[in-house]
Amino acid sequence: MGTLEAGQVGLLAVLMLSSLLGLYYLLEVPVKAFFFRPPDGTDHDKGIKEAPLPSLIAIGITALATVGFFFWPDLWYELMTMVISGVAQ
Repeated sequence: MGTLEAGQVGLLAVLMLSSLLGLYYLLEVPVKAFFFRPPDGTDHDKGIKEAPLPSLIAIGITALATVGFFFWPDLWYELMTMVISGVAQ
């Protein structure tokens, strides 16, 4: 809108084209992944498998920490205060 107010129609066209190219670039992978079948010659496993145990442990710890910090935000604040005071010394 500022380019129109400044009378810079050419710059507006360049910015619009840049946005559309960025949109095409970013949406190409998800569209191909979810809306097209893989080529016939590929050897992809069929079905969904469970993630490896280390990945499940990492996700579980992260989820528990997120819920814990939501219910006890003072713990996070005190932890960061100790870290910052230790770094500052």
